[in-house]
Amino acid sequence: TRTAKAQTEFPTQDGRIDILIEDNNGHAIIIENKIYAIDQWEQLSRYNKFALANYKSGNYIILYLTLDGVEASEQSGKDVDYFKISHSDFIIKWLEKCVSISSRFPLVRETIIQYINHLRKLTNQDMSTNSKNEIIELLAKSPENIEAAFLITNSINHLKQLLINDLKMIVEEIAR
Repeated sequence: TRTAKAQTEFPTQDGRIDILIEDNNGHAIIIENKIYAIDQWEQLSRYNKFALANYKSGNYIILYLTLDGVEASEQSGKDVDYFKISHSDFIIKWLEKCVSISSRFPLVRETIIQYINHLRKLTNQDMSTNSKNEIIELLAKSPENIEAAFLITNSINHLKQLLINDLKMIVEEIAR
């Protein structure tokens, strides 16, 4: 028997809840998912009002999900008990556990891995961002490193032209 159901874009009298999870015992989890968006006017207050009317105090929680776990705006979350969670930490860790659980289902597992990689990119945790940050930190450690970085930067166009010329010569030889 089904003990819980999840709905997205759940309509209320005062707006739409991004994710609403309810069980058969009158408990609910309300999730507001904020990615590159600002809070609507009194958004969490309105969700709290909806929850109090439908689930009673103590039978629900409100989760405020953002890329990096920031607080809701004052006008949205004032006097509302909510938990802030982040894609960058909480969700990625949870999804990594889901990967191990889904090991017998390759399509599900690979889809979760792709989503983790997408979240890492959105939260600047992907390998290329980490590598760039490490390089920048290394370069900034000494005046000599900084000077070398500027020399490389100034030489890059010359290098590109050299590689293009080499490629042209190879193409001309193949064309003969």
